[in-house]
Amino acid sequence: MLPKAGKQSFEPTNDKHMHRFFIRLFLIISVLSGFTQEVRANDSDLVVCNRAFKVVILGSSTAFGTGATNYDSSWAGKFTAYMKRKNIQNEVYNLGIPGFTTYNNLRPIGYTPPPGRPSPVSGFCITDAMALDPDAIIINMPSNDAINDYSLVEQQANFEAAIAIADAANVPVWVTTTQPRNFLNASQIANIQAMRTWILNRFGNKAVEFYETVANPDGSINAFYDFDAVHVNDFGHDLFYQRMKAETIIDSLCIRFDQQELVARAGNDQEIILPLNNVTLDGSQSSSLNGTITTYLWTKVSGPANGAISNPNIATTTVTNMVEGRYVFALTVTDNNNLSRSDTMNVVVSNRVLIDFGPDNSASPDAGGKFWNNVANTTVGVKLTNAVTVANTVSPLGFEVLSRIDGTFNPAGPGTNNGNTTGDIGDYPASATVDYAFSHPSTTTGQWKISGLDPLRQYRIKFWGSRTGITDARIIEIKRADQLTLWQEYNSTNNTSFDNAAVFIINNRSEMTFDIRTKDGSAFGYIGLIDITYSTAPNVGNIPPVARAGNDISVSLPNSSATLNGSASTDDDGEIVSYEWSKLTGPA
Repeated sequence: MLPKAGKQSFEPTNDKHMHRFFIRLFLIISVLSGFTQEVRANDSDLVVCNRAFKVVILGSSTAFGTGATNYDSSWAGKFTAYMKRKNIQNEVYNLGIPGFTTYNNLRPIGYTPPPGRPSPVSGFCITDAMALDPDAIIINMPSNDAINDYSLVEQQANFEAAIAIADAANVPVWVTTTQPRNFLNASQIANIQAMRTWILNRFGNKAVEFYETVANPDGSINAFYDFDAVHVNDFGHDLFYQRMKAETIIDSLCIRFDQQELVARAGNDQEIILPLNNVTLDGSQSSSLNGTITTYLWTKVSGPANGAISNPNIATTTVTNMVEGRYVFALTVTDNNNLSRSDTMNVVVSNRVLIDFGPDNSASPDAGGKFWNNVANTTVGVKLTNAVTVANTVSPLGFEVLSRIDGTFNPAGPGTNNGNTTGDIGDYPASATVDYAFSHPSTTTGQWKISGLDPLRQYRIKFWGSRTGITDARIIEIKRADQLTLWQEYNSTNNTSFDNAAVFIINNRSEMTFDIRTKDGSAFGYIGLIDITYSTAPNVGNIPPVARAGNDISVSLPNSSATLNGSASTDDDGEIVSYEWSKLTGPA
């Protein structure tokens, strides 16, 4: 039976139940005198290195095998059999659990999620994957985050958290794209499609396409591959398996293992906020298995002209006098066997602007040395121009109230208040969290605008707020005005989480207007501050626009005309410059 239209979710039960029904560890324990490895004509992996490898799968129901006739017909089951055929001592640990979101398995044990988000599940998350000492990890998270209306920013942050943990242990990660699903609203479809694009851009040759071919143009599952409107059937699983096999993971691991006699490790990527303008490059985790590293060489591959490497010929060095932009540094190590290996790392240097709302001005600089901008009231026409950065430099950024977010609650009032006892949250001082602007249900058309954006820069715009001394939910909803349905929300009630916020990534815009409203059922919503960081935009391919032709229309004679409405079409990283309608079928 197909699920009803609307939100569908799956929640894990207790640990005992999960262990009994969910976890599948496909281990074949054999006593062998040597390795066996088979190569067939249609195999993707052709390198024979006589090594046994361990691969861990993190995922949800598709990784678990849902939709396939049996597990052996699932992509994970077929991939396990393939790995075993290549080498009987290869191991695949499948930690996929139906209903899991990226919070359940991509965050480590001990992570505290934002309010309303699930915690990592012991036994099935990145912590447990790393405890298995894997040679590679596969992440397969199709659509549960979208069905739960998790924002792109939080999903991407969860992926980055897992990748950072794996990268620190030098474990490669392959990531499948999101997958289509039926009965989603326009916002959820756009969420899945945007995450697919991000995964393809972010993970490059380690991104595995699980969307194309099985998806219809409207984001639903193609009938040929559809099992239950949520999962793919045997044909879909086989397609996924073929694409996973084509990644030649075994070949990659064989080559990687052979190269591990000497390993260059340039360290994790970093981001710093001006006025901090120096970083430490740490290559001390580089190693030589059968020799000794004799030379280190750091070079700047790309980035602004400013930024000098103090001593490029030592394992750990510093880069000074950096400016806003994106840097790539390479480390090349050479050992006494005259082998050389290289690794790269990225550094993003950003500016930051902080805007505090309410009557209690935040001191500048605050105890942490950051300079603030203060907006005492949020009545129509209030403007802030040339906002200063936390380094007290003038920026082109501006803020303007286009329409009140507090509606008719108190037309003569300032739209702001104070009295919070929140205290310091992250690097937000108590002087910033004590006051706030507030929204009220008497309007659903409140609008604020951020101006002075540079189309060549990428902006991360974060709305955060808290309200102490109350117990009922006070939820505010915020979205970009150029997107019809992609609302983000957070509950301000006693909010003490730095990350419980609405966050937007903006590219290719000179200004951005935000729609702000109180969620149905809440008495108020709150914005205590806006936190903006920006730097040179990353060099990624253009994300194509999403075309929305509207709902089907039925016309009854004698009426002979219909209005076609494509205004719901969107373009996340640009602007739609033209529309073209065409008739595909029908009478002349």
